Amino acid sequence: MERGLSEILEAVLKPLRFASKDDFRHLGALKSLEPLANSLLKEALSLRNPPGVNAGLEELLRILSGFDSLGDSSRKEKVLAALDLIGSISGEVRARALPAPTPVPYLSPVEAERRLKELKTPLSFVKGIGPKLAERLSKKGLSTVEDLLYFLPLRYEDRSRLKRIRELTPGLSESTTGEVLAIGEARYGRRRVLEMAVGDGSDILKVKWFNFGPHIKKRFRNGQKLIVFGQVSVFGGRKEMVHPDIELAEENDEAGAAGPDDFGRIVPVYSQVENFHQKTIRKIVRSVVDGYGGKTVAGVPFGISERHGLMGLDQAMREAHLPSGAGTALLAKKSLAFDELFLLETGLALRRAGIKKERGISFRPEGRLERSLRNILPFTLTGAQERTLSEIRNDMAAPHPMNRLIQGDVGSGKTVVSLLASLMAVECGFQAAIMAPTEILAEQHYLLTRKYAEPLGLEPVLLTGAPGNRKGGRYGQ
Repeated sequence: MERGLSEILEAVLKPLRFASKDDFRHLGALKSLEPLANSLLKEALSLRNPPGVNAGLEELLRILSGFDSLGDSSRKEKVLAALDLIGSISGEVRARALPAPTPVPYLSPVEAERRLKELKTPLSFVKGIGPKLAERLSKKGLSTVEDLLYFLPLRYEDRSRLKRIRELTPGLSESTTGEVLAIGEARYGRRRVLEMAVGDGSDILKVKWFNFGPHIKKRFRNGQKLIVFGQVSVFGGRKEMVHPDIELAEENDEAGAAGPDDFGRIVPVYSQVENFHQKTIRKIVRSVVDGYGGKTVAGVPFGISERHGLMGLDQAMREAHLPSGAGTALLAKKSLAFDELFLLETGLALRRAGIKKERGISFRPEGRLERSLRNILPFTLTGAQERTLSEIRNDMAAPHPMNRLIQGDVGSGKTVVSLLASLMAVECGFQAAIMAPTEILAEQHYLLTRKYAEPLGLEPVLLTGAPGNRKGGRYGQ
C-alpha cells in the first residue's frame, strides 16, 4: 500500500529525533542516514504533493547530502536544519488539508461602509484598553482597531507539544512541565542570578533569571507544578532556560505569569511595544480580534480566493493572530498579503483607466531625430530596447497620457531609451525632461545627453535644486 507524505516525513524524522536526543548524545550512533533519507524523499517526491512541498523536499535532500561522511559539528547543524525544514513542510501539508473557504455573504455598500467605519474606532474606546494604554500603543503607530488587526506577528512559537525534560533539544525553543525542586540566588563573580531547579523524573532543568525582583522569588515555591517554555541551552552539563515563559499549572495566570493561552498551541510573537510583555500584547490583540475580526471587508472575490486556495479575510485575520497550527498561520499571512496586493492592483487599474479618459498630447514625429541619433550611437539597440521603444511610441501617439514603468538592471540601457523617447517630444516642438533622484546621477545623465544631443543641433541644460542650478545651453532647448 502506498504511503502518504506525512507517514514518509515521520520515517525521516525518527532518526533525526534520535540523533538530537540528550544534547545529541546519540549523534555518533546514527549510521547510513543518507541512503535512507534519499530513498524516503524520492518516494515522497513521486507523490502528488501540494504546491511548494516538492521544493522543500528537494532542499531537504540537499541538506542531508553527504551527511554520513561529516564530523559531529556539521552533522548537528544538518540535523537542526532538517528538523526545522520538515516542520515547515508539515505545516504546508496541514494548511492544504484545511477545508475550502466558505463563500462570504454579499455586503451592501451601506453595510461595508458601516464595517469600515467600525474598524476606524480609536483604541481608547475599546473595552479593556482605555486612554492610557491607547496612548502607549499610539507610539508604535497603533491608534485604531484596524491598526491592531494588521499588526501581524513577526514569528510563531510552537508550544503545542510538551516534552519531557530529557527530550528537550538544545538550541530549540520548546515546552516542558515539571515540579519546582529548589529556588534560590547564586553568584557568578559579582553577578547575582536567581536559579530554580525543575524536575519531572526524567531529568532536571535549571531555570535562570539574570534580571529579577522580589516578586519572582515570591511567585514560586517548592512543589509547584509548572509549564515552562523557552530556548534550551546547556551549561555545566545541565539543560537550562534563561528568562522563560512560565505558567503555574495549579494557578493559571497568577500575577506576572504567562496565561493559559500562552501554552498548548502555536503562540504569536509580536514586535516590541514599549516595555509590554508579549503576553500583554497577545491579550490586547486577542480582545480586538474577538471583537472586530469578523467586521473586516474583503477585497478579493470569493471565486479568486477559492482558485488560489486562500482563506477568507475574517478567517485569515483570526488564524494570523490565533493560529490553530503552523501551516494555518502561514496560509493566513499569505491570504492577507494577497488581499492587500489585490486591492492595490485594483486601485492602480482604476487609476490607469481614469488616465486613459484624460486628454493628452498625441506625439507623431517623423523620426528624423531618432534616426540621426541611431546613426551616431556606437552600438545597436537590443531586442528588449527595440520592443520597449515600440511600446512607448504607440503610447505617445495615443491621445491620452502615457503611464509606463521601464524596469531593468544597471547598465541595461534604460537611459538611451529615455533619451530616444524625449527626442520624439522635442521633434514635435515640445520640451522634455529626464529626471533623476540625485544630483550626481542628474549630472551623469546630462553629460551623456549632451554628448549625443549636440551633434543633433540640440543644447541640453542641467537643472538642480542647488544654488547656481543651471548648466548648459539656453533654457528650453
